[in-house]
Amino acid sequence: METFVRSLNVNRCLLPAAVGVASAFLFMPVQAHASNCETLTGVSLPGNTTITSAQTLSGNLTINAVGATANSTGMPPFCRIVGVTRPGPNSSVNWEVWMPASGWNGRYVQIGGGAIDGSVNVSTLAARVQLGYAAAADDGGSTGKFADFVNNSDRQLDFAYRAYPATHDNAIPLIRTFYGAGPQKSYFTGCSEGGREALLMAQRYPTYFDGIQAGSPAKYPSHMWIGNNIWLDRLFSNPANALSVQQINLIQNASTAACASPATGVVADPRQCKWDVSSLLCTAGNTPETGTCLSAAQVATMKQVLGRNGGAHNPRTGKMIFPGVNPFSGLTGLFPGSNATDSHIQYIGSLFYNNLNWPWQDYNFASDQAKLDALPMAKAIETINPDLSAFAAHGGKLLMWAGWEDPQIFVWDTVNFYDYMVRHNANPVDGALIDLNYDNPEYPYGKTTPSEFINPALKQRFAAASHAAYGRAVDATSKFAKLYMASGVNHCGGGPGAQDFIAQGMNGSLTQALINWVEKGEAPEAIPVSKRQNDTATGAVKFSSLMCPYPKSLNYSGSGDPLSSSSYTCQ
Repeated sequence: METFVRSLNVNRCLLPAAVGVASAFLFMPVQAHASNCETLTGVSLPGNTTITSAQTLSGNLTINAVGATANSTGMPPFCRIVGVTRPGPNSSVNWEVWMPASGWNGRYVQIGGGAIDGSVNVSTLAARVQLGYAAAADDGGSTGKFADFVNNSDRQLDFAYRAYPATHDNAIPLIRTFYGAGPQKSYFTGCSEGGREALLMAQRYPTYFDGIQAGSPAKYPSHMWIGNNIWLDRLFSNPANALSVQQINLIQNASTAACASPATGVVADPRQCKWDVSSLLCTAGNTPETGTCLSAAQVATMKQVLGRNGGAHNPRTGKMIFPGVNPFSGLTGLFPGSNATDSHIQYIGSLFYNNLNWPWQDYNFASDQAKLDALPMAKAIETINPDLSAFAAHGGKLLMWAGWEDPQIFVWDTVNFYDYMVRHNANPVDGALIDLNYDNPEYPYGKTTPSEFINPALKQRFAAASHAAYGRAVDATSKFAKLYMASGVNHCGGGPGAQDFIAQGMNGSLTQALINWVEKGEAPEAIPVSKRQNDTATGAVKFSSLMCPYPKSLNYSGSGDPLSSSSYTCQ
């Protein structure tokens, strides 16, 4: 792989020795040091970079950027830098850096992308600048068109991992020149593809950011799109298994009714839900065609699909390819599965096989997965390394989060990966104890010996010790990385759960918890969240709740207002 410029991570040397001094400095407004924004066109930048525009803007603006347009009102004066970096001869990584002309809070935030990128998120840049951040975003080196990846290794590698450090390496010297000092603290935030990029930075560039927020990360595309697209399509292509929209809604409504709080309509934690899809089996006098019950074949199919132990498996080895989905919300549109023009099938074809018309219908789940995993791009784009020791040694803090009802990147994948990290952080003795009672599916996260092959008597004898060992490993991991679970939330938002922590951006409670952890040393525990009208940042509050750090679970205390977070605990 190519060598990349990493020498400009200069913002670390400016930290005051005392945390209290650092925190005080961060909230003192900083004025621009350069005579004006336009002089930044002459800054020497790394990585075959060209600045195409540098201008001071303010007021009510319509901003046109690569792949995006945003209307922003009341913008304070800020410096907008537009540039392009070419890590390879066929590369074109478009990025922008926005810096408030005054009132900078001393922080830098880099914004992750989504889907296959292809646009610069200028609306989020505007929101961050209004909050006093110096901010950057890029297009991932992508045009947003799958066809442009085909036989273009530069675009593939840029999207996989080269674009994001390149943006950082250009943003930092621009910030230093404009303000006369680099950022006191640097953050990366993203969800979905942006969550993959967030994990990428923690794993491959561990000294670049002090705090990283990774939501529902699309960390394992070679398994993810096979498991929740092609496998589902294969399963539901059998007419006996296929579900109608009415039946999908039936599954969602029945499971939610069985497990949700009557007050909020939200399932607090699927691990506490004992609902069984068998309860929807048609009885005498009813048929699946009514949409009010499921046939025996449909019930059997859904048992394969649902839950942590469901999902796609290798039929030869039994090894999990990708876990199952939770039944409560967001399933409409997921089934019956994929089709020939599905974007996720094109993702695999363009990035891994250089063929948009690859014969996905013939995919052999017993033999083809290992071949796909071995492809160079599959390796380049995955972010499943559980070893964050370099990031932790740097002092970095990682907050992952996921919605318990994510129907796109099935939430058990995120949970399983965090458990993989926990297991990695166990000492050898605790690791062996964890493995004795480790029920997390292997796919490849986790242990090498499936727990079903361990003598049940041995498991029972050491169950308490195994649980204690797991707890110690969680404690070790939680010193630098935590996973927060959002009850009733779908993929990066949506669903019946409380989610104002998303709508409020950098002012949201999750991001504020990350900032407090990085800048004040305050490790987060339960994080307050609210369900607001229309899921906006300012809508009327319908109820408040908590986001719990995994593996803790949200629990009603048994008394008090069920619409108030004060009546809940994380246990």
